[in-house]
Amino acid sequence: EGTLGIITEVAIACPTLPASKNVALLVCNSYQDVLSVLQSAKEELAEILSAMELMDLQTLMLVREFITDVNSGEAQLLKQMMTTGSNSTQQSKPLYLLVETQGSNSQHDTSKMDSFLTRLYESEAIHNGFLAQDSKQMMS
Repeated sequence: EGTLGIITEVAIACPTLPASKNVALLVCNSYQDVLSVLQSAKEELAEILSAMELMDLQTLMLVREFITDVNSGEAQLLKQMMTTGSNSTQQSKPLYLLVETQGSNSQHDTSKMDSFLTRLYESEAIHNGFLAQDSKQMMS
């Protein structure tokens, strides 16, 4: 009534790791600013944009609780961003946006991310932010 099949070989095609990776944590004052950043990222970072994550102040505070070395550079940057964001002149609470890019050309990708961040800051779509300088900062 049926056919019995036995799998004897499997081949898995895995993509290679990207040669270039950039991560930025940005502070926005409103959801409108977040939407503006998202639209700009889609237009300007197009092919290298790999992830965007939105966090509120309470989420970032929870993340900070689990950083084991409170004197590390990453912990200090996070503390500074939370303080700067919470002193915003806007009525609303700050929103934190993580933007990640991955690509094959480090110089090209870094240049695109730098010009993207410069435009956002000049247009006042972001209040503050930082770009990870190395893989250690990206992982923390």
